Amino acid sequence: MISRDDLLGLQAPLDKIGISSNQLFQLTPKIVPYLILDGHRTGVEKAGVHGYKEGALFSLRFARQLKLLGFRKVVFLIHTKRNRKTPERMKAIFQAVRDIFDDFIELANQFDIRLIYHGEGIYTSYELKSEILKAEWETQHNAGIEVHYVTNYSEEWAIKNPERLFHIPEIHVAVRFTKGHLSGAYIPSRMQRSAFIYVQNASVSSKWTNLQMQTLGLIITRAYLENQGFIGSKVYKETEREIIRKKREEELFQENVIAFEDPTAKPKKAIIFNPLGPISFIF
Repeated sequence: MISRDDLLGLQAPLDKIGISSNQLFQLTPKIVPYLILDGHRTGVEKAGVHGYKEGALFSLRFARQLKLLGFRKVVFLIHTKRNRKTPERMKAIFQAVRDIFDDFIELANQFDIRLIYHGEGIYTSYELKSEILKAEWETQHNAGIEVHYVTNYSEEWAIKNPERLFHIPEIHVAVRFTKGHLSGAYIPSRMQRSAFIYVQNASVSSKWTNLQMQTLGLIITRAYLENQGFIGSKVYKETEREIIRKKREEELFQENVIAFEDPTAKPKKAIIFNPLGPISFIF
């Protein structure tokens, strides 16, 4: 985990995003993000197997940066069952996993990441069942951060197998790359109080710096804070209700924040939401 002294490099993004170092250290161990990875065909110059290798490496690198910020668990969606409607895509995903598998496990151990998998038939009929069993076995003693991979997933399977879902941590912030929806990726009973973040850019490892990944971790924390007390159980005071109504309905509230500028990297955009409206971050 990053020490308070090491936060100096993140101080500018912290200030711009609106999080104190005390909030960061207190909240990140409690927050579980759910990242719906995407853009591996359109966010790379060379599509196919290469794009999915980039996605796999993105997940491990991002998990490591979350660990440094104090997060203890994270969930990633690899693919849904409806992706099987495009067989060439599935073939590329499976090939990418097999091509980098040994290096992937080595990195997971190096980063102290425990790998845990969820989904239909993952130990019996799934094409990558042997890789999953080996990954879980070889990382079972790692304690830095738990990475939960959801794969071969469908909402229909989840509804029919609710007992399997309780092995997935309760999710606090859902992060969707390149698309503004959760269709096909919603996990019943695990997302009842989840905030939502739209990331415009693809989850492609080579396109993201470590600082950009850490900044996204800070934005996840801000999204969590913005929605605390407003999901499902909010009781409004009259003055508060009027402030929200005026800013949202009349002023069409929207906030734009430049978290930091790095001339060596192409900028990223993430949009979170609070009761007033959208907040857009460039970083």
